[in-house]
Amino acid sequence: MKIQVSRNGICGTDLHEYYDGPIFIPADGPHPITGRQKPLVMGHEFSGTVVEAGPGVTEVQVGDRVAVEPIYRCGKCRPCVSGNYNLCREIGFHGLMADGAMAEYTVVPQSQVHRLPDSVPLEMGALVEPMSVAYHAAKLSGISDQGTALIYGAGPIGIGIWFALRGMGVTEIAVVEPSAGRRASIEALGAETLDPGAVDVPEVIAERTSGLGADAAFDAAGVAPEQLYRWCTPARPENCVPDCGE
Repeated sequence: MKIQVSRNGICGTDLHEYYDGPIFIPADGPHPITGRQKPLVMGHEFSGTVVEAGPGVTEVQVGDRVAVEPIYRCGKCRPCVSGNYNLCREIGFHGLMADGAMAEYTVVPQSQVHRLPDSVPLEMGALVEPMSVAYHAAKLSGISDQGTALIYGAGPIGIGIWFALRGMGVTEIAVVEPSAGRRASIEALGAETLDPGAVDVPEVIAERTSGLGADAAFDAAGVAPEQLYRWCTPARPENCVPDCGE
């Protein structure tokens, strides 16, 4: 079906592809499911309105407001057959293995589309995909509402994990973030933060938990410490840490 794109988020994966790619975008041959390879239009965190629907489309209709789950799956391998299509052996992603939503229109299969309820505006619909990632991580942790959680990174996914944990009743949450700007953003929501450049995080957590440590820790940064400096540029000052040289 054809979707008129309303909002499209810029994922960290998109940034890595733009600056360092191709990484996931097929370069040496077509993807086995989509049949596409570079060059491709990126964009996989998005919402929009259905403007055209093929004859086999039954779940949505023209005019529906939708969010997109951007996963291509084969439907035949063991993970797919068992319902775990997010582990498909030939998995692909819209905007990485097929032209994505950094465009006015994009085309997706029916399996990727979820109709938005009337209470969810399109600008919020674009957050469904990244916030689903955050919620899934929080649920997989198995943490109880009496547990202690540690989140590394206060970007969109880290913030989403914080919201998910709060929604699960967890109150003892510390967010580790070197960027003063990002610390301020999540602190404004009510979160407690730790600056790893100013405190010894393992020592602080050990003291707070009587040496037991956190019940769940989430890596929402995905970079080694030295990479923090690489992403610190005048164009991206919010990523800068003290004495980064930029």
